[in-house]
Amino acid sequence: GQVSILLSLLPIPAPAETIAEKWTAGVELSFANSGSRQTFPANEEENFENTPEILVGTKWTGIWITWGGGFISVGIEGSLKPILIQEYKKKRGITSLYPDTFLYYGLRGTNVLCSTTFCHDHCETYTTFGIDFSQVWAMQKSNDTIDVRFFVRAGQNIQIRFYQTPSMEYPSVM
Repeated sequence: GQVSILLSLLPIPAPAETIAEKWTAGVELSFANSGSRQTFPANEEENFENTPEILVGTKWTGIWITWGGGFISVGIEGSLKPILIQEYKKKRGITSLYPDTFLYYGLRGTNVLCSTTFCHDHCETYTTFGIDFSQVWAMQKSNDTIDVRFFVRAGQNIQIRFYQTPSMEYPSVM
């Protein structure tokens, strides 16, 4: 399977390539059993990080994203070593345009179960369907960092998108 995360300034259901490459308003990260890396904006320097069996349908995989102190880090729950780490100053990187500005995130995919800390209070498990985002949740700040922690269980691809502001009708904010 594969997880794609789009950090975006726009709450628009558009392809990651359009938001990241054409509009320079976001960054997409991909996680897969074959390797994980930043996919958009395309960066020739980025190599795949080895992540075998990161996504399996028989168990939850916890993924965390945190930024603060000039760095953004992405990793697997239970491991202190990040899979990906970038400085804010990196050209065509995760935070090169707008550090500390992604305020919302959404999840999407087909045949995917997702759970977040938010879901423990408001829903037990969030099941996604199709290619559109149907829910958006606010990110949570702890101490000096902004953190996103979620758990996925999938036999197929899923995508996660981050938003700066929600739209009126679509996607919804809980």
